Amino acid sequence: MTRLSMPESLKNAIRSRETRRRGASPPALVGMGLIAGAVGWWLAMFALNHYAIDDTFIHLRFAENLAAGKGFRFWPADPPIYACTSPLWVMLLAAGRWIGLWAGSDPAWARLMSATAGLAGLVALYVIGRRAFGGPLALAPPLILAANPWWIRWSASGMEATAGAFFTLMAVWSAMTPDERNGWRAWRTGLWCALGCLTRPELILVPFLIGLAFPGDREEMGFFARRRRRAAGVWTPVALIGGCWMVFAWFHFGSWTPTAVEAKVRDAAWLPYVWEQGTTLGKIALLSDAPLIVAGLAWAWIAFMRRKRQDAAPDAPPSTGFFGSGLGAFIAMWLPALPLFILMGRGPIQSRYLMPIWPWVTLIGVWATYRLALWANGFRATHPKPVFAVLLIGLTLPFVYPLTTGAAIVWPHMRDVSANLAVYRAVAECLRTQTPPDALIAVHEIGIFGCDGERRLLDLGGLVSPEVNRRPDRGHETPLTVSTEFLMEQGATHYLDPHGRVRDYVGGPDDDGSIAFREIGAWTFQGGTALRDRQTYTRRLYELIDQ
Repeated sequence: MTRLSMPESLKNAIRSRETRRRGASPPALVGMGLIAGAVGWWLAMFALNHYAIDDTFIHLRFAENLAAGKGFRFWPADPPIYACTSPLWVMLLAAGRWIGLWAGSDPAWARLMSATAGLAGLVALYVIGRRAFGGPLALAPPLILAANPWWIRWSASGMEATAGAFFTLMAVWSAMTPDERNGWRAWRTGLWCALGCLTRPELILVPFLIGLAFPGDREEMGFFARRRRRAAGVWTPVALIGGCWMVFAWFHFGSWTPTAVEAKVRDAAWLPYVWEQGTTLGKIALLSDAPLIVAGLAWAWIAFMRRKRQDAAPDAPPSTGFFGSGLGAFIAMWLPALPLFILMGRGPIQSRYLMPIWPWVTLIGVWATYRLALWANGFRATHPKPVFAVLLIGLTLPFVYPLTTGAAIVWPHMRDVSANLAVYRAVAECLRTQTPPDALIAVHEIGIFGCDGERRLLDLGGLVSPEVNRRPDRGHETPLTVSTEFLMEQGATHYLDPHGRVRDYVGGPDDDGSIAFREIGAWTFQGGTALRDRQTYTRRLYELIDQ
C-alpha cells in the first residue's frame, strides 16, 4: 500500500504558518480579552444601572427645546437664559432627540453618550501611554482608570464630564504626535481644544498649557518663534469656533457668561472657603487614588534626594523623553491648574469638575510606580525580581483600592440616587396634579421637575432664575435659604422644602406671621453625597398663603 507523502514545500509552509499562529496566539487572546472587557465595562456603565443626576435632566430640558426649534431655552415661552454651561453636550442631546433616539425625560441617550465618552477616554489614555511608556505597561493606566469610582460614576451619569476629559486627552495626543506638516498638527490640536471648551468652560486653560508645553519641532527656528507658530496654529480654531459661540451667546442670551458662574460663587470668607474646598479636594483624590499619589510623592522625594546628593544619574524608562519634555511639562502644569482655576473663581470643588485631570493622575502615578521599581532593582542590579515585585504590588493595589472604596462609598450613593429618581418623579406628578396651572413653585433643583412637573419653577439655585443671584440677602443666613419677603416678591405660590427649614421657621423668632405654610405632600429621599453621611431626609411641599 503506497503512502501518500506531502511535498516538503507544503510541509514547510504549514509548519511556518502554525509557528506564526502559535506565536500570535497570546497577543491575540490578550487583545480579544481587552476588547471583551471594554465592551463589558461600557455595558455596565450604560445598561446595568440607571444612574443620573438632576443636572442630567437640565441638559435634557434644554436639548428638548433646542430640537423643537425654540433655541437654548429652559422655558419655551420665556427669553433664553444662558444656563447651559456645556453647549456642545446640549447640541449632541438635541441631535439625538431630533432624530428620535429619545423622548420625554428619558436619560438613556445622555447616558449612552457619557458611557461612550468614558470608554473613548480609556482608549485615548492607552494610546498616550503607548507613546509615553511603550510595551505592556501602557495597559496599566486605562485599566486603573476604568476602576476609578469617579470615572465610573460620571461615565454612567449622562453628564459631559468624561467627554471633557476625552477632548483634553485628544488635544494632548495631537500635540505630542509627530507630524511632517507641523501647522496641521497645531490646527488639529486647536480643534480638540475648541471642542473641549464648548464642553466645559474651564478647559479654556488647555490651549494655554499646550502652547507652553509643546513649543514646536522645527529646529531651524528659534525657540520663541516656534512657540509663537504653535500658539497661532492652536488658537486659530479655538478663536474661530469659540468666537462664533460667543457671538451667538451675546445675541441669543444677551450675555457672554453662563449664569452658573454667578450662581455657584461661594459667599464664605476666603480662608474658610479655601480650607473647605481644599479638604474636599483631598478627600476626593485620596478616596480614589491614594496608592498612586503615595507612589508619586515617594518617587518625587527619592528623585529630589538623588539629585541633591548627585550620587547617580536617574534611571531612564523606555521613551521617557515624553515625560521629560512636552507631556511631562503639560501634566506638571495641568494637575494644579484646574483646581486653582476653580478656587480662583470661588466655585465648588466637585469630582465632576475634576474629571479632565483624572487620566493624568493615573498616568503619572503609573510612571512613578515604574520608576520606583527601577530604583528597587538598584539594590540587586543582577536580579530582576525586585522590579517585577514592585510593579506587581504597585500596579495591583491602585486597581483594587478604588474598587474597594467605590464599593463602600461611591456606588451605594449611586444606587441611592437611582432609587431617588422614582421619588423625584412622584414629586413631579404631585406638582402637576395638586397645584394650579398658574402656580410658581420655589425649588432647589429644577431638572426632573422642569421636565415632568409642567409647572413654572423659581430656581433657588439661580441657574434659570438669575434674579435669585441678585437678591439683597444673598450670602446671609436666612431660615429658608431665601427670605420669605423674596418669595412673595417673586410671586411664588408654593415652596418645596428639602431640609425641614419651614418647620424650624414656623413659630420661631424670625416668623413674623406674614405667611402661612399649608403642607400638601411629603416624600422621603436617600440623602447625603458620596463624601458625606447618607441619612434619609424628607422633602415637603407647602402652599404659601399671604396673611
